[in-house]
Amino acid sequence: MAARRRAIRVLVVDDDALFVALAREWLASEPALDFVGWAPDGEEALEVVSRLKPEVVLVGGVLPGHEGFETARRIKALPGAPLVVVTSFADSESVRHEAWISGADAFVAKTDLTEQLPSLVAAASQKAARAMNSRPSGVRVVANDVGD
Repeated sequence: MAARRRAIRVLVVDDDALFVALAREWLASEPALDFVGWAPDGEEALEVVSRLKPEVVLVGGVLPGHEGFETARRIKALPGAPLVVVTSFADSESVRHEAWISGADAFVAKTDLTEQLPSLVAAASQKAARAMNSRPSGVRVVANDVGD
């Protein structure tokens, strides 16, 4: 009998209560993903990431305190940083560029989250596994697009 694969732990960092509620509901319906918590701002996000150790963090591009791109940058600077996906209702080249500059692993428009996140997480997990087996330690795999 094959061992069942553990669900990927996802943390949502966003101050939009409706988005968080919808993300939580959707994540609960996805067997491969597990909603482990949320944080309404960047400062709390850093504490929650350290405490809950999620494998994926969805970071809203606009947050109170230090904004989402800075939050993504600070999370990616943590030892053993999780996959960071910046989310925003604004989907423009400038927003995507800011996400890339922040060190985020990916950008997903909030309206496309349910369509893109499962394949993005699967692709990133496969890349991470390949990287651990074939690259020198300290080299970070960055996925800005599921197809790359």
